[in-house]
Amino acid sequence: MLESAERDQIAHINGNESNCFTFDGNRFECVHAIYTGQELRGLAWVEYNWASSQELLTSMLRATEIFGVIWLAASALLVLLMATPLPSRWQNCIAALAL
Repeated sequence: MLESAERDQIAHINGNESNCFTFDGNRFECVHAIYTGQELRGLAWVEYNWASSQELLTSMLRATEIFGVIWLAASALLVLLMATPLPSRWQNCIAALAL
């Protein structure tokens, strides 16, 4: 069901152009007429959903945090492996391969 302010916007629809408008400062909507030939068949009405954008942003931030934790853990493990001396038999194998 359209609100009265939304119904008022129908008068501003012209041809194949979309009409976008805002209500209450942050409610963003667009309407586009659907024609078959010259006959108006309906209106495509889209309202921007801020909650889905917030959900997407939260998901991206969570994925970035997980990646950062894994990166830090892998880096710390690499530093520990590089700082730990190799057992003598591994040193002999590496020295043999280097020849």
